[in-house]
Amino acid sequence: MIRLSGIGKTYRNTRQRALDGIDLNIAAGALFGLLGPNGAGKTTLLHILTGILAADSGDVRIGDRPLATRDPSDIALVPQELAFYPTLSVRANLDFYAAATRVPRAERTSRIAWAAATTKLQQHMDQPAEHLSGGLKRRLNLAIGLLGKPRVLVLDEPTVGIDPQSRNFILDTLRQLNAAGMTLIYASHYMEEVEQLCRQVAIIDHGRILCAGEIGELLSGTANNSLHADLDPAPDSALRQRIETACAAHFVDAQRLWIDTQHPGDALRMLEHTLTGSRVRLRCARYGCATLEALFLHLTRRELRD
Repeated sequence: MIRLSGIGKTYRNTRQRALDGIDLNIAAGALFGLLGPNGAGKTTLLHILTGILAADSGDVRIGDRPLATRDPSDIALVPQELAFYPTLSVRANLDFYAAATRVPRAERTSRIAWAAATTKLQQHMDQPAEHLSGGLKRRLNLAIGLLGKPRVLVLDEPTVGIDPQSRNFILDTLRQLNAAGMTLIYASHYMEEVEQLCRQVAIIDHGRILCAGEIGELLSGTANNSLHADLDPAPDSALRQRIETACAAHFVDAQRLWIDTQHPGDALRMLEHTLTGSRVRLRCARYGCATLEALFLHLTRRELRD
């Protein structure tokens, strides 16, 4: 079990309150998603969780041990940035980081082989890292994080900027690691990935946890008060203003809106009436928070990628 209690962090140079009283429990063996927009506090929280950054307040425990007394094999971070030496070969990078993470010398060869096999890098061991494709660079980042065989692996946006095939490979690899018993904490602003990969999730925004729990329970618990509608084509500014005024609607982009209501039929009829006489048609409408995206909009009243 990982327990975070009352975690607070303010960056003194900007006086920005990055985290504000974070409480979170993550069970051993979980595949846990941390979902939030850029700037929500995800990376700050992960850096505190892995000991890179000190919190101003609060406590982090892994099992029954304070974070400060953790074993090197307790937890590892796969950062969003590519954290390896570009001019070194894949093999040399893995060897360097195996030593840096205090893998016993007698185990380094086998541990490097395991990390390379897990990430399918065996055919690229002698290539300079800078010559790898974007997807292979992300795999090397992951392989480095695996060298210590951590009980908890923390991943910060591990699929950013790569092609769908590489993305699917990384997600499949993470499922296999979790099935073998590794606890995974997966931070992303890609809702589809989190919904596809994780069983539990926390939504963070402006440094606060808005909700946390099993995805199915979270969705069913808030599935009764939001009407979501897609319009085609996008309304002009005058029509948009009429829709916002008449329907108390919130636009999340040029063509999508939601309405907080306990009476979806009435809200839908008002929206259709407001569109009458325009070239804009109602493409589809959904009631309730059936997806993480809808839940996020309901909680934050803004689009995830703002």
